Amino acid sequence: MPPHTQHKPLSTHRAHRHIIQNTGRWNALSTQVSELMQDSYAPRTLKMNVSNMKHWRRFCAHIGTSPWRDDLLANSGSDPVGFREEQDLLTNGWFFIYFNCLEARGRPAPLPSSASNVLSGVRREHEVNSITMAPAPRLKHLVRALCRRYVKQHGADALQPHRQKPFRSEHIQGIVSVPNGTKLGRRTVDFNAIWWLAFVGAVSCSAQTGSRKAEVSVEDKEADFDETNYSRAHLWWQFGDDPPTAYPTEHQLLNMLSGKGGICFAVLRPCLAKNDGFGMVFGQTPMYLQYNHDHPYNAARALALLELQLPCNSKRDTTPLFVSDSSFTPYTHSELSTILSHTLLYLHQLPTTHPLHLSDPECYSWHSFRRHFACALKAAGASTDVIMALCRWQAEESVKKVYAELNPADYADWVTRAGAVKVSATYWHQLAQDQLQAPVDHHALVSQLDSADADTL
Repeated sequence: MPPHTQHKPLSTHRAHRHIIQNTGRWNALSTQVSELMQDSYAPRTLKMNVSNMKHWRRFCAHIGTSPWRDDLLANSGSDPVGFREEQDLLTNGWFFIYFNCLEARGRPAPLPSSASNVLSGVRREHEVNSITMAPAPRLKHLVRALCRRYVKQHGADALQPHRQKPFRSEHIQGIVSVPNGTKLGRRTVDFNAIWWLAFVGAVSCSAQTGSRKAEVSVEDKEADFDETNYSRAHLWWQFGDDPPTAYPTEHQLLNMLSGKGGICFAVLRPCLAKNDGFGMVFGQTPMYLQYNHDHPYNAARALALLELQLPCNSKRDTTPLFVSDSSFTPYTHSELSTILSHTLLYLHQLPTTHPLHLSDPECYSWHSFRRHFACALKAAGASTDVIMALCRWQAEESVKKVYAELNPADYADWVTRAGAVKVSATYWHQLAQDQLQAPVDHHALVSQLDSADADTL
């Protein structure tokens, strides 16, 4: 913890107005405030801050200065010389961290933005400890300059983001229809096994709701199961005209699966997410998943089979929805990713003529389900507002630039339509330029002037 957290009484020139008699209580309150500040960030962000501070400490040790920049006068600009030194410290730190601390991670060199992300984490860690660092406006120009060098050295495509492809519908159908008895790593597919039913349920829900991996599983075995993960309490059922229920009976579920229950829904309430950490945006907008016997990866069917095989009639709020065994152990990120990887490898090993063959399994991950859902909504004609609501996004940019891509056939169709249209739109400056460059018919101009003179006589 930085030295400044041991708060001192206010300065002597203000002592006549603010006198702190009990510095022990003052320091205790300040420590509690700092600890509370830690909770303003998500746990994953705090872990990144710790990693970022390691790089920052290495740089500060390299030049022989403290990593905690708590000079208020310098940071605020009241001390001009100190202010410039703090700015130079940040830009030089950015340069040092980029060229000495970062890994390429599958690229020819680290991304220029990576060092800026490290400094953002350093700023957050300072803010937690009540320090506002000096601004560094030159950084954006340095990043732009490094991007130019990066492209010149490594090619025009070198800065393109490495995003996982969206699954196609047949891919997901292949994932949930792996034959009974198939070896998937150390596991063997058993249609009645809890781990398989829960895996299919997680796949189907992710494909039909865009759920994130962090919502259907916990980070690791040491992580707490909490409100950021789906529990049985997040799942309700609507059977025909019956009132919604959180405790479906075996009779109701079997009736639905046999097609005798009328129009039925699995109703999934969103859990807390990284863009809605308090459930105030999407918490009251449940996801209605209609039962459809003919759909290959229908989420309502998958969830009903899981409810039948592993009933839960009490403490549903503390019981994970997607579990790896009959003891209700929640799936971890790595467990789901491992099963998915083996499943994709199975599809890859199918004959190339097989309709479910997957040629490039390394290009997909659990996030591909979310991208699939966004692309499917766009292909179905959903507006940006609808896609944002169903995928639970708050930023329109996510839809336009990242997730909801046009299908190749739709793209080609729009190009064909554009080619069949006669373009008549012209900018005003182009009209003026055309008039200036048009050849002048002098005989016609003289005739027009003569006619005008005759009219005035």
